[in-house]
Amino acid sequence: MTYEISLVAVKACILASLYPFCLLIRNKKIKIAITICFLLAALLLKSRTLFCIVLLFFLISEPLVTKKLNKRSTFFLGVLVIFFAAYINTNSVIGRIFIWKNIFSNVHEVPLLGFGNETFKFKYAEWQAEYFAQNVSWSKNHFVADAPSFAFNEPLHFYVEYGIAAIIIFSLLIYFNIHIIMRKSIPIIQALSLSNLCIFAFALVSYPLHSIWILFILLSHHIMIISIWRKRTVYGCVFIIILFSFILIESRKYTQAKETWLYAKSLPVNANQEKKQLFDSAYTTLYNNQYFLYDYCTFLLNEQKPDKVLSIGNGKRIYFNQYEYSLLMGSAYLLKNKMDSAKVYFINGHYIIPNRLIPLHHLLNIAKASYDTLQIRNYAEVIIATPIKVMSPVATTIKREAQLILNENSR
Repeated sequence: MTYEISLVAVKACILASLYPFCLLIRNKKIKIAITICFLLAALLLKSRTLFCIVLLFFLISEPLVTKKLNKRSTFFLGVLVIFFAAYINTNSVIGRIFIWKNIFSNVHEVPLLGFGNETFKFKYAEWQAEYFAQNVSWSKNHFVADAPSFAFNEPLHFYVEYGIAAIIIFSLLIYFNIHIIMRKSIPIIQALSLSNLCIFAFALVSYPLHSIWILFILLSHHIMIISIWRKRTVYGCVFIIILFSFILIESRKYTQAKETWLYAKSLPVNANQEKKQLFDSAYTTLYNNQYFLYDYCTFLLNEQKPDKVLSIGNGKRIYFNQYEYSLLMGSAYLLKNKMDSAKVYFINGHYIIPNRLIPLHHLLNIAKASYDTLQIRNYAEVIIATPIKVMSPVATTIKREAQLILNENSR
């Protein structure tokens, strides 16, 4: 769960949830002007989902358009807009489809009640590593692979964590909101339901329900719908205010811990004792933040404290970015001079994201330390053969080192 409101996906989803209320405006010129502003905001945020939702909702809400379009035409219009949005960034679409394909391929492994809270990163990384271990021939999937923290489809994500209950809840909520719209009830209630459907539309291709603010909006809308129906609007408003106050308190606590973490990062090397105290202080609140865990463990490795890294890694594994977890644990075992254990983690990191060279470089160095000439040449060849997603000085250096090894062996 994130308290961040600055994330592009969160801001775009909030804007999408606001747009249906603009449709209540009767003045056509004002409605068009507001729609243009929303479309420009979508372009500024580079959010294809927001752009599609605003455009489709505007076209469908326009009486002039709806009179000319039948159901089939509306469907094809929607498909055309979505296809165009997908075409703009095909790698992003391929990446999402690859994630969904891996989940569906392993859906039989998911228990009836799921694997548990916050387990998606861990389980999905296992599935992706298994896929690449079995499919070594380079493909587009290898190129777009990353270590995702989300499924980019909330029903699938929560199905992995909570099982069939997640699908039932999603289905009931979507049915509830569609039913309200079809009943042609009070305009404000319809707008609230449309806003909820915007969030659910986002949830099919992104991760809005991992934001406390989006969840607050969704829950508040349902409270208002029920309270207006039951003519208990005041009670609904009071409950929402109490809920908002609680979230603000928790958000402030999170923000203070984050400020402590960022301040610790900014301190120079000669202030290591203070850095450690600050990291330890922030850990109690940010123990489930993958970015904090990576920074904290990196600091501990620099301080030559591999046992502490292994302790945190084993205790909080599900919260880590699993690729970074493999590198951190492998590096910790290297510091303890346990080469075989380190090798296991670096191999796992390589299979999670095959287009990264750092795990292969670690494996090459382990082979050098073991004087294993066969493995040295093998890893050098793999490094040279691996296409680079984004060229960097580190990647260039690793490639050059591997090429020198192959040149020396060919003499």
